Amino acid sequence: TKKNEKSHQLGVYGEILNMNTLNLNTARVLGFMYKYSKKENYFKRLHIGYISEQSVNNPFYYEIVNDTLSQYRLMKKEKGMYVGGGFEVQRNFYKKIYLYASADLRLGYTQGNFAERIELKTNNSNVNQTISINDYTLPNYKSSSYRLEMIPNIGVKLNLKKINFAIESGINIRNMYMIEHTNKINNLYVFDILGMRNRIVLMYKL
Repeated sequence: TKKNEKSHQLGVYGEILNMNTLNLNTARVLGFMYKYSKKENYFKRLHIGYISEQSVNNPFYYEIVNDTLSQYRLMKKEKGMYVGGGFEVQRNFYKKIYLYASADLRLGYTQGNFAERIELKTNNSNVNQTISINDYTLPNYKSSSYRLEMIPNIGVKLNLKKINFAIESGINIRNMYMIEHTNKINNLYVFDILGMRNRIVLMYKL
């Protein structure tokens, strides 16, 4: 490898995924990443992360009292862990700036519960303002999920002597098996291609 590229790197990353335009469904991951390289401009990488995910369904009930509109939604919150790995190929763009492409494959497990979200809004044609949002946990409603995700990314990296700082974006391709305990036990398999996942990475060269 080049002198300014160490064969081993250790760092941290944070990422966020907005799964719809209203930002009601979001996933956040904080984790550690390890990279190693045996040839110039090519890295293999391993990572482990903690995920917090929230999904909010469309309103299932409406109520209007005077000038106040109440919306009732079902919300699910799950937390858990990811482990995974992938590869990264980079190319020098300008001086210390590199462009790169990468792909990650990771496994995850999350568990959580359901809540009822009540949103109070003004019921006025001239004003559409949220008054309050309250969440009420449903104690006997539980969920768990097994996940397999593939994420192709593109990114830009500032490569300094001992550290590098990168921003990357990728499409999240997800296979998920969910077990939901509500009024009955539901077993669901989901395959979907979600929105853009944005990640910030800070690596230290060992």
